[in-house]
Amino acid sequence: MASMQFGNTLQRILQRLAYANPKFGPVHLLKFDLSDGYYRIRLSPEAALELAVIIPSEVQGRNYVGIPLSLPMGWNQSPPYFCAFTETAADLANQALHQHEVPIPPHTIEQTLQNPSNPPPPTPDQNITSRIFRPGNLLQDPLRFIDVYMDDFIAMAQKPWLQRTLHHTVTSILRVFRDETLPQDSAA
Repeated sequence: MASMQFGNTLQRILQRLAYANPKFGPVHLLKFDLSDGYYRIRLSPEAALELAVIIPSEVQGRNYVGIPLSLPMGWNQSPPYFCAFTETAADLANQALHQHEVPIPPHTIEQTLQNPSNPPPPTPDQNITSRIFRPGNLLQDPLRFIDVYMDDFIAMAQKPWLQRTLHHTVTSILRVFRDETLPQDSAA
């Protein structure tokens, strides 16, 4: 249950945005949504058997047994179990962001996400940003942080951490939620 940090995600994001030092430029935000996230978590054989259900048949005395292979919706333990996975992915990404600054080759998914046909982000209006009251103690380093709310990963970064934040967000999600490691994952 401790992995379910409902109600705190927005506060953590807003707090980091407020303390981001504007000398490093605007904060870039990225949101990844794991569609059908519960179904991306495989169950152990023991857990699958605990969640088995009997399905009646039209033939008397011949019932079927349904055994889920992935985390089902509606089970009261699904949200904390799922959140433990998503929080682990966010923790791995944040840990990697604060380790050595070695060159990282881009993952195939990153290259797809950085399609040059996408329009550039809008430039912030100086009049709007000048009205925002900033706290006295700004971050000394550029912002780089990944947070999660259920199945929504929110990454935020300032230059020069944009590419690394994208990379570590993608690779950490894949490490936790994909069954197999592919050759392009070895660079992570």
